[in-house]
Amino acid sequence: MDTIEFFGKLEKTRSKFIGKLRKALPGRSIDSEIWDEMEEALLTSDLGPTLTYDLISRTKEIITTRKIQAAEDILDILKNEMVIILSKKQFIEQSYDNLEINLIVGVNGSGKTTTIAKLAKIKKELGKSVLIVAGDTFRAAAISQIKYWGNHLNIDVIANDMNSDPASVVYDGIKAAKARSVDCLIIDTAGRLHNETNLMNELKKIHSVINREAPTSNVESHLIIDANTGQNGLAQAEEFVKKIDITSIIVTKIDGSAKGGVIIAIKDKLDIPISYLGVGETEDDLVTFNAHEFVDGIMGDT
Repeated sequence: MDTIEFFGKLEKTRSKFIGKLRKALPGRSIDSEIWDEMEEALLTSDLGPTLTYDLISRTKEIITTRKIQAAEDILDILKNEMVIILSKKQFIEQSYDNLEINLIVGVNGSGKTTTIAKLAKIKKELGKSVLIVAGDTFRAAAISQIKYWGNHLNIDVIANDMNSDPASVVYDGIKAAKARSVDCLIIDTAGRLHNETNLMNELKKIHSVINREAPTSNVESHLIIDANTGQNGLAQAEEFVKKIDITSIIVTKIDGSAKGGVIIAIKDKLDIPISYLGVGETEDDLVTFNAHEFVDGIMGDT
């Protein structure tokens, strides 16, 4: 996806995030009203009160130190501060000698199934052999959707009947991956509500099976967050990291959300790498996250 197309995908977030403020700044001097407007813009985009306060405080400090007077210069400083936050720890796509296991977790409706298809296609285009495990056995629709995408992408799917033990399906998937010398195993899990203990414990059980049956594998645990959930997405992330080791966050539906600022809030609070952004419904609409491109996309001219 080229820069122009990506920029277009972020139009909704950009217009809500900073669009009005950008248009209002040129020609103005810096006064208290500008900071009030910036606070409103950041809060509306779901950065949250703590991060909003910190960003404004740091921006004010830089402006004072550099003796900046033009209001339009504020946004360049703000952009740089956001890039610093998002660049602290980055996700790096790697090639592994051993089996690569991608565990996909997240609540219902976050976009896990389509993300699995998109990720599988990316791995396949990198020249890797891929196998998918339909580990969400609590919903018949989840199993059928995974099978549909597997057939569409010509990728085999390991599945069992609805209500079967998810950990046992994962066990079967690992055995199949080893037997076939597969490069990459992608595991779906139930759309677990982050506050439901039993479902979270089931997720820990799946992790235990992976650690026992594939101890030398390289495991990436991707948490799927729907950008439209805003600060609730941050709350979900905080609960998931208490239960399992989350190695990356994939933010979906960013193209239709005005709350894209939550990406910065999650990164600032948890310092977990953002690996991909979901910017559409097709299997090609998963893009590798780049801090500079993302900030340019939400802060650029509208």
